[in-house]
Amino acid sequence: NINMSDKIKYKLNSSAEMRSFPFEGTDYDTPSKINDALGGHIYAMIGTGEAAINISASDGGNHWIGSLDSIKSQDGFWLKPTGSINSWGPTGTATGELSGTLRPAEASYTFEAGKPAKLISYPQPVNKSFSDAVDGDDLYHNQQIHSIIGQGEAKTFNTSLGYWIGSLTTFTTGSGYWFITSNTNSTKPIWKPDISYGNPLHYTPCDHISP
Repeated sequence: NINMSDKIKYKLNSSAEMRSFPFEGTDYDTPSKINDALGGHIYAMIGTGEAAINISASDGGNHWIGSLDSIKSQDGFWLKPTGSINSWGPTGTATGELSGTLRPAEASYTFEAGKPAKLISYPQPVNKSFSDAVDGDDLYHNQQIHSIIGQGEAKTFNTSLGYWIGSLTTFTTGSGYWFITSNTNSTKPIWKPDISYGNPLHYTPCDHISP
């Protein structure tokens, strides 16, 4: 992995969106820090079995309560913005750029016992196709992952055909994805190890629009 600061540009709309913050360290490790970094536009964050609400969002504050008190680099989240689209200015969007050391792509993800679904991070500063980002055969046959769900898109392994099918063709930087496994209580590698990003300061804006 490149040991330089990577950047991810986030673009939020006025509806709930699946996002991830795969940065190591403590710069973005709480909901309040994420909210500050993205312009104070977040009302709620929902992870896998945990959530937090900004109870002072209507007053422009940043006071959070709930079971989600830390942001981990391996996790994905649903973000619910605050306010209406009209309150966000003429474009109806809010943007923010986060920078830091990204979680290594080859790092494993932990699936808890009895919880086959996990909302995880995509730890890359660039978009990648399905085949470039993951080894589909390894995911199904060795890691026992059989479905992946993004925002308005999904892919599943068709046992009759013997390959993955579905509308999910590209993993988008800054997004989160549900991975479904038949083998819980396990730790799995998900993403292909990085060889090179090309230009280490290059990033692709996360402009996924909620369906």
